[in-house]
Amino acid sequence: MAAAKKGSSQRPPSQLPRAARDALRWLAGPGRPAVLLGLIAAAFFGGWYLLWQWVGPDVLRRKEYWLTVENVEITPLPEWIRPPDVREQVFRDAGLDRPLSILDDDLVERIRTAFRQNPWVAQVVSVRKYPPAQVRVELVYRRPVLMVQLGEEMIPVDEQGVVLPKEGFSSVEAARYPRLSGIGAIPLAEAGGRWADPRVAGAAEIASVLGPRWAQLGLEQIVAAAPPGIAAGHEPRFELLTTCQTLIFWGQPPGNDRSGEPSAAEKAARLERYFRDHGTLDRPGGRPNHLDLTRGDSIEVDSPAPGTP
Repeated sequence: MAAAKKGSSQRPPSQLPRAARDALRWLAGPGRPAVLLGLIAAAFFGGWYLLWQWVGPDVLRRKEYWLTVENVEITPLPEWIRPPDVREQVFRDAGLDRPLSILDDDLVERIRTAFRQNPWVAQVVSVRKYPPAQVRVELVYRRPVLMVQLGEEMIPVDEQGVVLPKEGFSSVEAARYPRLSGIGAIPLAEAGGRWADPRVAGAAEIASVLGPRWAQLGLEQIVAAAPPGIAAGHEPRFELLTTCQTLIFWGQPPGNDRSGEPSAAEKAARLERYFRDHGTLDRPGGRPNHLDLTRGDSIEVDSPAPGTP
């Protein structure tokens, strides 16, 4: 009896219930910590989502998170863009001229899309949000290089032949740009679209190559023309006119390496060199001259340049 009591006193303490033991063995198994972390994260974010569904609408309505056009900072406008402000114009045209929440998930993409549609914007580099309610937009603007003459109307285009808004260009300001004549058709695109006639893009490239030398050389306009015998639809040819009506046969537009003509940069350099040597592109006394930039020798010719009547 005594032995029995002694043996019974050596029994291990009461064991855990079987369910608890199974749970402990499961938790100690391989990969269980990762599963637990996943469950905890799911519970946390699930709770956060439910909380946001409850309080989110009230947060979005708070004024400190409202974004208005005044809180949008854009790349400073260049001198050639006149009012209306591009920023205000973009927000009005895209229907964004009302309070927006900086917390909206699609806000950045909506603003990016709105600026891309403005005819003055060539590229939207970045759109960034900053708390509590500010947006900065980095833009690359289009630059007018040419005025296309249609009757009495002057329509600005950039170096790629994209039509730009004509508002803000007075007759005096328009006269400072190279002028293209000989098109005789209305543009086939609204502002922001590329002019379908390739002669416009070609003339715009010539104007871009000459740049500030245009006024220095006394040039007045670019004429879209073609030498006799060239059928319509072939590569366009161009002529330049000075204010004294000196005619300069430019030839094919820049970038056409198949013609065998000098490059556009070489043509511009030859024209500038002639001006430096003679002090003018015209004949003495301001009489009209004839020059041909496609020739292999001297650019001065005695007879009218190719393509003239």
